[in-house]
Amino acid sequence: MISWDEFSKLLTDPSLKMWMSAMDLDIADIKGLWNLLDDGKGHIVVDDFIQGAARVKGPAKGFDMAQVLLNSKRIEKKSISSVLKSPHHHYAIGRCHSLTHYHKI
Repeated sequence: MISWDEFSKLLTDPSLKMWMSAMDLDIADIKGLWNLLDDGKGHIVVDDFIQGAARVKGPAKGFDMAQVLLNSKRIEKKSISSVLKSPHHHYAIGRCHSLTHYHKI
């Protein structure tokens, strides 16, 4: 596991810059990739970072799409959580199920 503070210090390392260049990832996009992989705890597994970089390898379009999907999942999770806290959540869950095929959190 590595924190953002630890990882950000490595951004000046020439070998990391060379690897990111080989992966077609811009150094400026590293924070976005980090946010994609971080589940909110502030740490990621280095292997997850390497696998995540391989997934978004290529033009920014793929990277942007990955960010959109992640943000969509986070918004959906927050929305469902808010619905469950509502005093009328049983009705809302029925509406969610019929409209969006409600997924368990």
